[in-house]
Amino acid sequence: MKFACPYCGQHLDADEDMAGTELDCPVCAKPIVVPAPEAVPPPPPQPPAAAVPPLPDTPPAPAVEPEPVIPPPPPVPEPVPSPPPEPPASAVLPVVKTVSPPAEPLPSTGSEAPPRVEASPAAPDAEPPPPVPEPPVPEPPLPEKARLLRDCFAAAVSPGAGVHLSPVPEKKLLNARKTFAREIAADERAVVFVDFTAFGTGKRGILFTDRRCLHATASPGACESLEYDDIRGCALKRGFPHYDLSVILANGASRQVGLGTPAAQGAFEAFCGLLAAAKTA
Repeated sequence: MKFACPYCGQHLDADEDMAGTELDCPVCAKPIVVPAPEAVPPPPPQPPAAAVPPLPDTPPAPAVEPEPVIPPPPPVPEPVPSPPPEPPASAVLPVVKTVSPPAEPLPSTGSEAPPRVEASPAAPDAEPPPPVPEPPVPEPPLPEKARLLRDCFAAAVSPGAGVHLSPVPEKKLLNARKTFAREIAADERAVVFVDFTAFGTGKRGILFTDRRCLHATASPGACESLEYDDIRGCALKRGFPHYDLSVILANGASRQVGLGTPAAQGAFEAFCGLLAAAKTA
């Protein structure tokens, strides 16, 4: 059993039969008496188990008789058809072919319909032929004064210098109609157009038709018209930057017209000279 020294607390171990023996503590050397072992109290008594009442007698389950197994019916054999009876042997007669003479054609009465000729269907993958382009409609010839005007500009002006001969580009002509050449009639033909704009928009310039010229003025959207029949000559007004011409009219007055470039100024000056020479001839 185990116990502790009452002086130094050292745990000591001794047999139970040494209880009451006096010994010296091996640590503090003081005399100690081996204590008697502690009696272990007996366990408390357990309550008696409750009596389980007996189960009532249950009748035994009735025996289940197995169901009788009915065997399947035997397969019925399919009837085998008997072969047809063979016909009695008979003599084979030879086959005789008769050839009839060809029928004679009936005389024609003239009322029969002509033989029908069916056209062979077209191939499904055949493509239709391309359409034949229509030839361009030639423009009617220009009047004499308009032809002289076009020839003067064609001789004096190089291509790409802001001067467009007939046919005038449709976009430039449309912009000229929207900005300054609003008075142009539906039956007038544009012969020469001098574009004054830096980017070639056609919104400012001078437009020569087959009967007159329409030139923009200083007022926005306004223009002046000059008939070719009223021209009697011209005089150089001034050069750069406008390259104007002073056009002499039939009533003795003068009209200042700006041409924009020296080449256009020279071409219109030659045209006015031809008109003046035709009037005096």
